[in-house]
Amino acid sequence: LILVPLVKLRRHVLLASVVSLTLLSFSVMVMNHREVPRATFFLLPTRVWEILSGVVLGVIIVLFSRARQNLLVEKLLAILGLTLIAFAVVWFDSASPYPGPLTSIPIVGAALLIWFGGRGHAVDVVLSWRPLQAMGLASYSIYLIHQPILVFWRLASGEFLSLPERILAVATIFFSGLVLHKTVEKPFRDKSRAGTKKLVSSVVAVSIVLIAASVLTIQSNGFSDRLPANFPSSGQRPDGPCTDHDRDFTEIQGFLICDFGDVDSSASVVLLGDSHADS
Repeated sequence: LILVPLVKLRRHVLLASVVSLTLLSFSVMVMNHREVPRATFFLLPTRVWEILSGVVLGVIIVLFSRARQNLLVEKLLAILGLTLIAFAVVWFDSASPYPGPLTSIPIVGAALLIWFGGRGHAVDVVLSWRPLQAMGLASYSIYLIHQPILVFWRLASGEFLSLPERILAVATIFFSGLVLHKTVEKPFRDKSRAGTKKLVSSVVAVSIVLIAASVLTIQSNGFSDRLPANFPSSGQRPDGPCTDHDRDFTEIQGFLICDFGDVDSSASVVLLGDSHADS
């Protein structure tokens, strides 16, 4: 919506505008990623710079000349882009702040790969390998299916997944993603199945229903009547002892355990509930 009026601007003004928006979002993310990591992860102003980086690249490629440069330079820049992505995959771990300044490494890598790839050099030979192309085309379906499979697999196994289970889970995820892409995603992308008018009408109708349901849920305080009268609402105490970001958590078999209360007590207590139960 922001870009719609901007496309009427002159090319250089348009490019300067999207670059400014990208840098502004990136700056807000850098200033807040340590203080409020959850908000930085979930909110648009601190994440939009990632997709705006692609917008900047699109503006450059579409509105400005894409004349071929030195083939060796293009090849080296494409290799650099692939290397940056591979570096992020191998080097980043759960301790790496995300999003954070380091997030720019795979973003820049992707931009370089898109910009200087597809010109017939060695990187293109690798990335045009059919299995990789199939994985790329199905990547969104793979993304959608991976978490449910991992969650239910862990629930079924009753413990953290072993290495053989992880390998089998990954294989299952990729196979399921490919099937989902072929049977669900591709048919939905087929423009001949529904005209623009029908598509817009359907989206508007579904949106109205979802907005109405959301408003009703908010106004009824989450349909609080569904709970027993003696059941305290977690919303009354949103800031529990385990929501303190400065608290030290104990890691046991891959799970972060929050100790609170009398930690020296001989009694064993298990807390079951959703993300607000510890309140």
